[in-house]
Amino acid sequence: MAAQAKNKTILEEFMVGCKKGFYVGAENIMPAMVLAYSLILFLNITGLMDIIANAVAPVMALFGLPGGADFRVLCQGCGCCYGCFALCRRRY
Repeated sequence: MAAQAKNKTILEEFMVGCKKGFYVGAENIMPAMVLAYSLILFLNITGLMDIIANAVAPVMALFGLPGGADFRVLCQGCGCCYGCFALCRRRY
């Protein structure tokens, strides 16, 4: 009887995976995205994004990207690192 209780249907396993995926998105990815969006919005409002974009435009032109792309990518990378750190900290 105990062996039968442990067998889960495919639908039950799917629902467990969906629940885990939702929590990863809601607890780890969402705060990082809000942080990155807030930082980029702050830089756009204050005009610092234009200054940074003009300063790094020659380097980014080598890759065919506009000057502000590097800082946006950097913000997203920092947000991703924050999410990974939060996930690791919670597990260990």
